[in-house]
Amino acid sequence: MKHIYFFLSILLVCTSCTQKKTPAREFLRGGDISSLTYLENSGVQFADAQGTVYPDVLDLLQSQGVNCVRLRLYNNPGTPVEYREGNDMYRFRTVISPEAGRPAGGYQGQEDILSLARRAKAHGMQICLTFHLSDFWSHAGLQLIPANWAHITDNEVLADSVYAFVSSFMQLMQAQNTLPEIVSIGNESNGGILFGYTYMDGDVYHPETAVPYGGHYSNEAGMRRLFGSAAKAIREVAPEAQIAIHLNGAHAQNMQAYKWLLPMINPADFDVIAGSYYPYWAHEQKAEDDTPATMGEWAKQIWEAFHKPVLIMEIGYAWTQYRPAERYGGDYEGQLHLNGSYNEATPEGQRRFIEQMHSVIDADEHILGYLYWDPILVEQKHDGQWLPIGWVEDGNNDVGNTTWFDYEGKALPILDAIRLHDVQGSAY
Repeated sequence: MKHIYFFLSILLVCTSCTQKKTPAREFLRGGDISSLTYLENSGVQFADAQGTVYPDVLDLLQSQGVNCVRLRLYNNPGTPVEYREGNDMYRFRTVISPEAGRPAGGYQGQEDILSLARRAKAHGMQICLTFHLSDFWSHAGLQLIPANWAHITDNEVLADSVYAFVSSFMQLMQAQNTLPEIVSIGNESNGGILFGYTYMDGDVYHPETAVPYGGHYSNEAGMRRLFGSAAKAIREVAPEAQIAIHLNGAHAQNMQAYKWLLPMINPADFDVIAGSYYPYWAHEQKAEDDTPATMGEWAKQIWEAFHKPVLIMEIGYAWTQYRPAERYGGDYEGQLHLNGSYNEATPEGQRRFIEQMHSVIDADEHILGYLYWDPILVEQKHDGQWLPIGWVEDGNNDVGNTTWFDYEGKALPILDAIRLHDVQGSAY
């Protein structure tokens, strides 16, 4: 009998050990750091809440529980672009145009993103890589085909170009042992990818209408082919990576957009459904509840409809209503303003918002986590002068009031909330 009890006790101990070793899915808490090289070269400094400067902000973010970064890759950053919204024509060249002292290929080009990937992996962080498939920032209403591909009219040739570009960069990531855990094909691709206006060398491509070819929503076969060619390239090089399709409006009132677009893409060509969620924009889109609860309802409906996990690819909350008055010469509101029905823009409000996000995600095993939008694109002085930090060459920074750092570069309370959630643990 003693022998029986002995073997039973050994069995119980071994069972307990086995249960402890069962891998748990990691709750992704992170943000987009694609502009980091540009910021560092511009003189931006990052400090903790006490004012201690960190030469590498990734050291600080790692200590605060950030475990994933988003990296956005452009094809040929710096290419001048032109596009129309309604009756207005916009002409921009991004700040990432290649010049002396900048990475070969420009900020957010291949060399820059490869460097940031090495730094992220050295800090033990996962990587979510986004192929913008554009020379310029893209979103739901703006998908500018790269200048090098703008004259391609054969969809199969365009698909081959996508395959070659994606495959080549994924192989570069593989060669330096920084393969991403998640790869997004496009950015907020509600209407598809690879169409619109481009401006290059004085020629305006298709100035009359948006281009109804390639991955445009009016060409379902073409869109399926383009997403499929990108997915094929990713699967061949990184079969373990999760492929994401990213749309905006991750709230329950926007479900129809997902139910409309995603069936046009081969289900085998993506693993994760990603969405952008901002209380401000949810409120503007007349969401009945623009707190994280409506995002949680959206996630449940996504799982029921598609049986794929979700990732909150973008979130943001303004910690102050205004841009720096000293820089802009007055009280100009920053992007997101008063955060929708929250009607509050304070550091503590930003902290409470992320704590609410944690609670909703903890309660749903099908939500992988979140990635904050431009948490490091700060407004900051250097030697008494405001640094010309912005999305385009005029240095206009629309999101300086939504970052994780104040106008002196000091960490805001939101980072404490991320750290404490990491210490206390999540449902995973």
